[in-house]
Amino acid sequence: MFANSAKELNDLSNRIIGLAIDIHKKLGPGFQEKIYPVRKPQPLCRGWWKWKVSAGYRGRSQSPALSNGVYEEALLKEFDKAAIGFEEQKVIRVDYDGQSLGNQRIDLLVDEEIILEIKACSKIIPIYRDQLISYLKTTDKRLGLILNFGRSKLEIKRVVHNF
Repeated sequence: MFANSAKELNDLSNRIIGLAIDIHKKLGPGFQEKIYPVRKPQPLCRGWWKWKVSAGYRGRSQSPALSNGVYEEALLKEFDKAAIGFEEQKVIRVDYDGQSLGNQRIDLLVDEEIILEIKACSKIIPIYRDQLISYLKTTDKRLGLILNFGRSKLEIKRVVHNF
């Protein structure tokens, strides 16, 4: 049995889409999905410089080499304001015949029910939908959204599994 009813999931997905539209209106298209953190040079000794990550990585489960993109960061801020629960860069285990094959990461898991994939590309292509369907199957979730901030108008793809 699923924790949220279909109506609750639809209401939550509509809230997410509304927040994403507002973010897109404010920021517009053109930023990358992931960004490199700002680096500041720090003296090591006698003219040698050591580069240190000074922003972007905040102890999250992702690699410190890349930070969430501005769209994902804006969504996180809006989710905090709206008291919407989320897990970012959630690691999911992929099994085959009862054995683990490895892990994958999903951009966001919202309220433990909706998988969000954040894109900043020219268009949503079928492989993005297929990837989201695989994530839904693997996690036994029913609803996912692909949000593409890379166009002049926010592109949204709603993907359902066992709804």
